[in-house]
Amino acid sequence: MDYMKYKLIRESIRFIELCQMHVLENRMEIKMYDAMTNIKINFLKDMMEEEKTNTFLKGRFFNKINDLLRIDSFIHSCYCSKRANV
Repeated sequence: MDYMKYKLIRESIRFIELCQMHVLENRMEIKMYDAMTNIKINFLKDMMEEEKTNTFLKGRFFNKINDLLRIDSFIHSCYCSKRANV
């Protein structure tokens, strides 16, 4: 079971990283980004909450997931500020 969790988390992280890269390079719209990553981001948040005591998850993925969440927040704050300036 741990192997499947690891594989699913790793693939989710990689997918979100690719989507974030495309958004930051203006090759993907925010709406498309949200549609594609929302479920995976919620999954990662839930995994972090459930696995707080799991040292494997903490050591291997905790910082990576926090970075993804920070970039996600940055993307949305930039999008909101662009809409406010229009």
